[in-house]
Amino acid sequence: MRVCINTLLCLALLWIQVDIASAKPKLPKEHTDFTVKQLKQRPISTHFGVCTHLHREKHGWSDEMLPMIRNMGMSTYREAVQWKEVEKTKGVYKVPAYSDRHVNRAIEMGMEPLIIFLYGNKLYENPMDPEGFANYANHVIEHFKGRVKYFEVFNEPNNFAFRSHHGGMWNGIGEEGEKYAVWLIKFVEFASIVTQRIKDKHPDAFLVGYSMNPPARHHAFNFPDAWKNLDAIAIHPYSKRLPPEQRLYGGEGITKRDGVKTADDDHSVESMIRLNREKLDAMGLEHVKIWVTEAGNQTSLMLKPRGNFASYNELTQAAYNTRKAIICLSNGVEKFYYYDYYDDGNDIHNPAHNFGLLKRDYSPKQAFIAAQRLNELLYDKVTPTKIKVDVERLAPWPSDGEVYHDETNFAYLNTPQVHSFTRKDGSSIVFVWRPGRVYGDRQEELTHLTISDVKGSLVETGRLVTGEKLQLKTTVENDQLTIKMAPYGSDPLYLIFK
Repeated sequence: MRVCINTLLCLALLWIQVDIASAKPKLPKEHTDFTVKQLKQRPISTHFGVCTHLHREKHGWSDEMLPMIRNMGMSTYREAVQWKEVEKTKGVYKVPAYSDRHVNRAIEMGMEPLIIFLYGNKLYENPMDPEGFANYANHVIEHFKGRVKYFEVFNEPNNFAFRSHHGGMWNGIGEEGEKYAVWLIKFVEFASIVTQRIKDKHPDAFLVGYSMNPPARHHAFNFPDAWKNLDAIAIHPYSKRLPPEQRLYGGEGITKRDGVKTADDDHSVESMIRLNREKLDAMGLEHVKIWVTEAGNQTSLMLKPRGNFASYNELTQAAYNTRKAIICLSNGVEKFYYYDYYDDGNDIHNPAHNFGLLKRDYSPKQAFIAAQRLNELLYDKVTPTKIKVDVERLAPWPSDGEVYHDETNFAYLNTPQVHSFTRKDGSSIVFVWRPGRVYGDRQEELTHLTISDVKGSLVETGRLVTGEKLQLKTTVENDQLTIKMAPYGSDPLYLIFK
């Protein structure tokens, strides 16, 4: 009798566990309680989106998040439709029902999904077989015809599938006398075939590719067939342990190591974007746009170093995320996707689990609020504009010192950040901030700002991350606007002129 009772108890516990695991997560009502009409009345930015993992329903993701994403003012989101999920039997293709569900829901709200074609399929002798991959991609494009316009071909081949399968140096450099790494050669061959097959069948499909580290991408530019069918290139300008104005790749020492220049000596993200533009133009691909399909910072309580990533508090994550977004948009990037929307796991010590704008309990981090505010400030479509702003630092802080990375020392960027845009209604907006790290132990630096070529009157000033509205002392003389004692800190100051 005791055995039977124990067995029944075990079965009951197992049933409960299965039931909990299979239960669809429920977001709080205040996160999803929007009508389509209400959402369509919300301002939307055509430039910003979020990365999602909606297919990971067992891990708390749900297409029920889409109304909240749209309510933030996001016009797009980036979601995978994986090869192994579409082709489970060789030659038989079926797009998962959850993919249809989130695409239909997004379209109803006026959003434009970006679908990524991802990774390998063990049904094939070569798991990254280009013809097999192209057939799967073409099926997905045909399936979503009239609903989805944007498709991204693969993701970080230096991190996933190609390098692990074929081997070679992370930076695309060859070993033992070879010019290029094996994985890079295999990938550009794959990309050339796949994109050609797609464009042959679906010439109107907007193709984005290929996110990889800056040295490998610049080496891959030497294979024009891989790029000729793209409508946009994807970059992932994570600053990792640096402030958002800089990246770990650039400068003379890095150029010598990787055999290619990926940024100026200041290691700036601005120069990295410019060099990508120059490479594309040199190939005759002036029409190809630059998209950021991933960038972000994480808030884990990291107990030991993991790669080059640092962990930040919520204020810093919010400031770094939005500063990076502004820099990219100001330098010609058309679309910017925050990585990612929701924390991917429950391990507070794991960096990969803590990139989200939302916490695991679905409550927003400061980065969520800051991204939403930036969407409101840069609503609809904006145009980068050169407005002359002189920044007179009254008691300049010294630069933050030096960074040591891969046997190369370089200084933190200390150039005042000024980025400006013209908005849909003709008004102008200017962002000003001090580059470098976020500090909580110093009084904020002050500056006098002189603006000489902006049209209209100053109608609003505030801080981007905290949302604090400011009343600043202004004078106008000889068509120049001077703002006295303006805060010059890590939270961008915004100025709106009408």
